[in-house]
Amino acid sequence: MARASFDLSMTDLCELSRNSVLQSGFEDKLKKEWLGENYMKGVKHCDVQKTHVPYIRAKFRAEHLALEHMLIRLMAAGKKDQILKEMQLQYGIARNAHRSILHENFMLSGSGGQGQHDDGDDGIDPNIFAPG
Repeated sequence: MARASFDLSMTDLCELSRNSVLQSGFEDKLKKEWLGENYMKGVKHCDVQKTHVPYIRAKFRAEHLALEHMLIRLMAAGKKDQILKEMQLQYGIARNAHRSILHENFMLSGSGGQGQHDDGDDGIDPNIFAPG
């Protein structure tokens, strides 16, 4: 039901199942059976054969959870305004860099060809990449 309602992939469902088992009150013996012998050691020990959750996905989640915990600690330490201002600045720099890369490559490649210049006939407005 959830898969259809939220358009979840099979990997999404496996990740939800894995997290449910991790947070459950099931005995350690059952968790080891379902998640792998070393599940308590962290993401590097995620048994892909048992959970069907790719290592790269589990690693991504763990890294972002750690970053969120750091952000909460910094905000609790009274550095909210300083941190948010710096994050906005860095986001703007990264966004403009991405736009610049896309714009330069889009203009060079035209409608997917190599080394052609954009003639504007592809229906895509190149100004969408303009900074600002």
